[in-house]
Amino acid sequence: MHPVENKILNYLLDKYENSKLSRGENQRAIHIAFPFNKKTMPKYFDESSLEIETIHAAAEQMEREGLVAIAWKNQKPGYIIEKLVLCEDHVEEAYEKLGRKPKREAEARTKQILEQFYQKTQGEITRSFLSHMIMRLEREQSVKEYLDIMDHRKTEQLIDTLDKVEQNRKECYIREFSIEHFHDSKVFETLIPKIFREENEELTGFENEEILAEYQIYKTPGYVYMKGNVQIYSAGKQAADEDFDKEYRVIADRMKELKKQKAKKLKERQLADAYGQRVKDMEQYMKKAGYLKREFDDELVRRLLKTVRVINENKIEIQFQSGIMITQKIDFNV
Repeated sequence: MHPVENKILNYLLDKYENSKLSRGENQRAIHIAFPFNKKTMPKYFDESSLEIETIHAAAEQMEREGLVAIAWKNQKPGYIIEKLVLCEDHVEEAYEKLGRKPKREAEARTKQILEQFYQKTQGEITRSFLSHMIMRLEREQSVKEYLDIMDHRKTEQLIDTLDKVEQNRKECYIREFSIEHFHDSKVFETLIPKIFREENEELTGFENEEILAEYQIYKTPGYVYMKGNVQIYSAGKQAADEDFDKEYRVIADRMKELKKQKAKKLKERQLADAYGQRVKDMEQYMKKAGYLKREFDDELVRRLLKTVRVINENKIEIQFQSGIMITQKIDFNV
């Protein structure tokens, strides 16, 4: 397949997947088109380019296959292409030609993978992340900031690594851990801490390396290997190995405690700010309402609750705007 065909078909399918047409919700005639202009196809408008005929040939080939319809300028075939319109009846053939899965199919499979991990994972942060990703998929919101829905193996690898970090109790290097579990140290050092920071308010303000260090994963070692006849001096006095180790641990523990105190203060300030804003919003709402409502108030509920997620037929998970999350059993016998 020519690169021009690849570019055009992927563009058309991207637009198709983001349109109401793919969901069967369109209420008027919609046509998905690839416009030919200097931005989308610069070489086509470059008079010195030798690729105009090649582009024409690629477009005509896709038209013969029934994938697109060519709109020629002034309706003169072989003159100048204005746009290529996707043939909606042959969308499946376009996916097959590209070897690409439909977005909705990929999202459904990704959601299934996340739900499977949610059932077997015990880590609180990992489960919170899974819950948020599942919720976004259910609402047809994007998850590409964290997950590649077209690469299910990579999704499984990310969730598995996230859980292993949360469960880790053994001191090790970042590079050593990432190579063993994630195979991409740069992504590991940025994406994993980002998820932990967003899912755990106590880690707000922590640097990436500090977050990983909370789980015994360090950029630099917490110990030094020495060979030969080595003597260690502290404050001008020779120190025994156990004394040095004791002092080191005291300092390390103190640093960790200070970081936790910093995170706690940050969280308290954020909660106070959020609480003040919520009180202000509620006061404005009550002034506007002017009386006590006795019937269900959708607007009030939306101000109080962030999400409600069904876990199973007897249990739901409720998250308030404040960030508090509770699990509620449903008794149908009451």
